[in-house]
Amino acid sequence: MPDYAGLKAEIGLSKYNGLTDDQISVLLETPIVVTKDVPVSTVEGYLRSRMLMGGIQRFIANPPAGVPAALLEGLSELLGMCSSPHVDNVAMTDPAVSGAVQQILGGAVSFSLMTQANMDDLLAMGVYTTTRASQLQLVPDIHEITSEIAAARIWPGVSV
Repeated sequence: MPDYAGLKAEIGLSKYNGLTDDQISVLLETPIVVTKDVPVSTVEGYLRSRMLMGGIQRFIANPPAGVPAALLEGLSELLGMCSSPHVDNVAMTDPAVSGAVQQILGGAVSFSLMTQANMDDLLAMGVYTTTRASQLQLVPDIHEITSEIAAARIWPGVSV
């Protein structure tokens, strides 16, 4: 069942002012990229299946001269998350965490601990493509969405 309260709130946003229900339907079906948290087990599985974990461990244990302390600390934290029973997810929905992970992985690439493709794969785990219509549990059909918008406009409470 569609989230009529959510749909009503969505169509009440200023970005939809002056648009027809058909135009709003098209916008609701436009793909959007959304961040998500990533299970630590997924990150660990990726690193282990590509034989990267051991290299990172050896790098931390015996870093070459000139390695920034922040990178060593970040890599250590990353590996620590993988072995901790207390951490379930890498909170990629938190911009500070996402930014830190990007910096850590970028450092790992710059010191040849992984490839750019590895970094891209790991970062891609924290995003997915969806539509606002899907988030609102609407059937992915423009005509059906237009009907649901009309229903949401008169859904209990003030009409939009």
